[in-house]
Parts: sequence; C-alpha cells; structure tokens
Amino acid sequence: MLEEQVVDAFLGNIKKEKDVYLPFMAMLRAQGYKKVHLLAGHYEHGKDVIAQRVNEKSQIIQYVFPIKKGDISQDKFGKLRDQLNECVDYSYAHADFDSKAFRQIVVVFPGELIGKVGEWIQHFNENTAPRLGIRPIEVWGRSKLKELFRSENCLMKLDWVQTGGFLKDILSGAGFSYIEQQTQSWATDSASSEDLWTRAVEVGILWSFLRQSDLRLHATHLTLCLLRAAIYAEAAKKISKDESFDFCSFVIKALYDDTKELLDWFAAVPSDERIIALVRVSGTELVEFNVRMTLILQTISLAVLNQSLSEVERAVAKELFELCLRVEALRKPISDNYATSVITIITAAVSLNIDVGPYLRALAQWICESYSDGNPGLASAGSMPKEEIWRTCGAPIDMKDYQPTLNSMLAAVVLDLCSILYLPDLYNDANSDFRALGIFPVRKIPANLPDELLIGKMACHVPPHHDYEESWRGEEGWINAGAHRRADEPRFFIDGRRNWVAPAISLVLRDRWWLKSLRELTSRGDVSG
Repeated sequence: MLEEQVVDAFLGNIKKEKDVYLPFMAMLRAQGYKKVHLLAGHYEHGKDVIAQRVNEKSQIIQYVFPIKKGDISQDKFGKLRDQLNECVDYSYAHADFDSKAFRQIVVVFPGELIGKVGEWIQHFNENTAPRLGIRPIEVWGRSKLKELFRSENCLMKLDWVQTGGFLKDILSGAGFSYIEQQTQSWATDSASSEDLWTRAVEVGILWSFLRQSDLRLHATHLTLCLLRAAIYAEAAKKISKDESFDFCSFVIKALYDDTKELLDWFAAVPSDERIIALVRVSGTELVEFNVRMTLILQTISLAVLNQSLSEVERAVAKELFELCLRVEALRKPISDNYATSVITIITAAVSLNIDVGPYLRALAQWICESYSDGNPGLASAGSMPKEEIWRTCGAPIDMKDYQPTLNSMLAAVVLDLCSILYLPDLYNDANSDFRALGIFPVRKIPANLPDELLIGKMACHVPPHHDYEESWRGEEGWINAGAHRRADEPRFFIDGRRNWVAPAISLVLRDRWWLKSLRELTSRGDVSG
C-alpha cells in the first residue's frame, strides 16, 4: 500500500534525531496520548519526549521516550545505557511530568537492533528494572513505528496518492501560493482533534522530506498552514478552544526549531558578510528574495510575539531585523499579498525596540512610486505570481488582463501602523501623498459572524475611501475609524495566551485579517499592550 511506501521512505531517510520529533509527537497525539512534550536539549536528562496515557486499569502511565537515529549497534548501546540511567534517576523534567505515576521508558529508533543489543536490553529488563522499581523497557524500532504510523488512528485515514502528488509538485518547484491553495481543504476535512493530529503527522513527514531537499521555507510555510486548520476547526466548533490552543502551541514549538536554526546561522555569519549571506539564502531575483526573506522574518516574528526566544536569541533577532529592514528590496513588497506580512514583521520589530519609522517611510515612498508616473500599481491580494512580476518588474508578458489599479492594502497598513505607533508626522505625509496620487487605502473587514473564520465565506466588505479617516483623541492618539473601533472583535484576537494567532493566520490567508489594535501584540512602553 502507498502509505507503507511513504512511511518506509520517511523512516529510511532520517538523518538527524530531530527529523523524528514532529511526526512522532503528532503520531502520539493521534494515538490518544496526552501531555506530549519535547524536552530534547541540555536539560532533558535522557527524556527526548514525554507523554501520558491511562491504561485499562485507569492508571496514569508516564511515558519517557529517548529517541535515537538509525540502527542501535553495540557501540551505541553504551551511550544509550547512560541515557536510560538518566531516565530513571531524574524525576524532574517538566511541569506535566508526573514523577509519582507508573513510569514507562520506550526506546524509539527508526532502525534495527544490531548484534547483542537485544540480549542486553532483555538482561536489563530481567535484572536491573526490578531492582530499580521500574517497568520493563519497551523498544519501538522500525517495524513498530511502521505499525503505529500506519494504524487506523493515523495515516491510514489519509489519501496518500494526493499527498504524494502534493510533495512531488513542491519538489518540482511549486511555490507558496500553491501550498496555500492545496492546504485549504485541511480546514473542512478536520472534523475532530484526532483528525488535526493525523494531519500534523502527514505534515511532519512532508516536512522532513522538504528539509532534506533544502526546501526549509516551504516546510515552514506548510507548518503555518496547520495553524489555519486549527483555527478554522475551532471557529466551526469542531474542536474546543482548549484543544485548539493545545494544537496551536504544539505547532508553534515546531516552528521554533526553524527559528532557532535561522538565528544560529545568522549569528555565525561575520557582520560584514551578512547581506551577501542573506542573498545566497534567498536568491538574487527581486521577487524570489522578497518572498523568501519575508517568510524568514515572519517565522522569527511568530517566535518573538509568542515570547519563546531567550534573551540571547532576541538579541540576534534584533540584529537580523535591523539589517533586513534597511535592505531596499525588503522595503518593496511586491503586492498586497504581503500587506499583513508587513504588520507581523513590524509588530515583532517594535517589540524588539527597533525604530520602524524609516522602514515605514520607505514603504510609503515605494507605494507612491508604484502608482505614479504611468506605473500600473501593485497587484491586489490573491493575485498570481505572474501578475505580481509584471506589475513590479514590468516583465514582458501579455498585459491585456491586467488593468491599472489605485486600490492599495499596503497603503492601509502604512496608515494603520503609523496610527497605532503614534507617528503623526509620517502619517500625515503618507496620507497626503496617497490622496494627491489618488491611491485608495483599502482593507477587507471580517463581518461579526460566528463562521467568519471559515473558508469560502464572503462576509468581508471593503470600506470605501471616504470611510478611511483618522481622528485625534487627546492622549489616546490616532484612533482608526469604523471597524477599528469595533467592540465585538473576535476573541481569537484578544485572548492573552494567543497573541500570535492573528498574525499566524494572516500569513496564510493574507487578504482578510486586520487587527483591531496591534498594541496588544507589543511590549514597548509607549505602545499600550
């Protein structure tokens, strides 16, 4: 069967232990395990992953999973034995780790036991385990993992013909917009929390293939789409708020691994070589560079807004943002598809105490240039790359289907951010320039309906230009009119535990979500939060 071939290929191509973490943890959740946490790192004490499950006697079993890559040979068993001893000796690990519960150690590896390792483990179980008062160690090798991943609770639910075609298309060069289109069905297909976790297993496997093919950013974008599916499922009342929060927190932690790798890479590059290094990572073409660097900054922005970075990592992130926001190409978003990306990135930059005024001024100038002197204006949200390239670069393609436009969501973003960040001079300059050129700042406002988060609902409306006014209210500063004063903003935006949800959803459904107040996402003193 096809899912067997996919699982075989996945298990046979694992190069690093961390390639196992995301799909393995999602598989545990799909199988009904609770309180699944990744502990791998300096303070794991042998416990790469922990989880809990209630057995048939209603007893809580505290599972501990040391994870290894490949086969376990006699040479590797010495280190594994030390890791097993740590699993036994250290009872503290995580707030959800129940040291009083029955403890089950499970060695996980996508290979085989080589030589006498099986005999040694049997000897450990017969002699050492009883003396230590622990349950016999279980071994989940390649055959057991294949069984678990292919079970009816997991990957057997999925259409692997479709998934295989999806992966093939991405490896053949399909871009981020293709990923967004193909993953929209996840929202409607996710009828339960178990379905979401199964989808996460699929993404984890695809994620490992993409990373090995040097398509790290595609893997990151695919992971972001899981957030969208969870929020849709919650909005449709298919899952509870707590289930949604639990799932989204898991996904954010998966993204944090990408963030850490990006920051570690950037910190290792000498200061005078960083611009060149960024170009090598992202590409030399304006559009390619813009898209890839925007996704890099978006990924780091989520970690910043989720407050999951250490002080050292925040310092590196600040250096990266300060450099990128000075790069001229990144001050020129190629279409309104990136309007909410600007919101996310600038919000994170503000929380890092970066002066974003120069960036916003340069962005306003770019918008004016794009709509003046006979230029056709930037492509609207939802436009295909072909139109983005033509409007940005003047590519020699058939232009009969593309009409000049004066509507701009990016212009609305500039005014919104200037208003919320209390930049009155910049706001007045940008607003005057937009009016002089006849540029209409527009934004799509979600209607106040329970299903406003669902795909295919056209409840949004676009306020006409004359509704887009600002008023000064004493010490409160500029307050956006109309929908920005809505008192009934969806709770998804204002739940203090999830200040990253709205930006995350904006990244994969760019043309629809606008925050009532970005102040809640920032920590700078002169911005209420």
